[in-house]
Amino acid sequence: MTRTTGRSVDKDRTKAEEMPPPPPPPSAKIPTRTIPEESEAPITVHKRIRSPLLDKVFEKSLKSSLSGITPEAWNKCFPTPTARRPEQMKEVRKKFCEIYELNVRKNFQDIISSRKLLASLDNLDILISEAQTRKARFLEENPQPPLPMDPPPKPTPIGKEKEADKPQSEEKSAEATSTEEGTKKPEEDANTSSVPPPLPIHNFTPEDLYMSHLYPILQLQSARLESLKQAQQSSIDTLIKRREEQQAEIKQLIATLEKRLSVVDEAAQGVKEILDMGADEEMTES
Repeated sequence: MTRTTGRSVDKDRTKAEEMPPPPPPPSAKIPTRTIPEESEAPITVHKRIRSPLLDKVFEKSLKSSLSGITPEAWNKCFPTPTARRPEQMKEVRKKFCEIYELNVRKNFQDIISSRKLLASLDNLDILISEAQTRKARFLEENPQPPLPMDPPPKPTPIGKEKEADKPQSEEKSAEATSTEEGTKKPEEDANTSSVPPPLPIHNFTPEDLYMSHLYPILQLQSARLESLKQAQQSSIDTLIKRREEQQAEIKQLIATLEKRLSVVDEAAQGVKEILDMGADEEMTES
């Protein structure tokens, strides 16, 4: 019994040694936290700042432009029709303002849509907001140390204090002269302020409009026409002079031709006389 049990124990030991070791127990996983990169960091939603400001500026400018078309200015521009048909002219003014406003708004929208202004302004707002958030995040992560204070001033020697007093006296004299100039400047400003401001264009009378706008244009046109007239006159004079010269040349040619024809006639007459004399001599000889 002891032998068999000893052998069985030895077999069990060899089997245990030949068997592979058991796998290690699974270790508990520690949860890890992923840190987002800088590019994945959240960015605050931007606000539309510039496009509403553009709309406000447009509305304000349109309102100021329409406010200039007052009934008084309208009556000054059209005095005769207003005096004869006041109610109809009021309706005309109202229609004019409506059509003007519609055309201005349409042109403004066309410009915005053709140039894509709203999208460009929104992109600019996005870029600025992103830059501001990145700057704020950087300052939070990397706080800047406070700036150092200025060092206290060094004491100056006694000899240099006297030298420093001289420029102060010069500065006082310069300040006195500047105060005198300052007193003169308000006087000059008062003189210039006494000049009345220029009259707005919608308050001009027809004569003022003619003298300020039409008269200079007419002067320019008249000067231009006068210069063209002088140029045409000079060209006509040159043509007349050239025609007279050509007529004189033609007269000279005619005179020379007449002289040569007279010479030819005289030669022909002489030849004829010679032939007649020869014929007479032959007749006498026969």
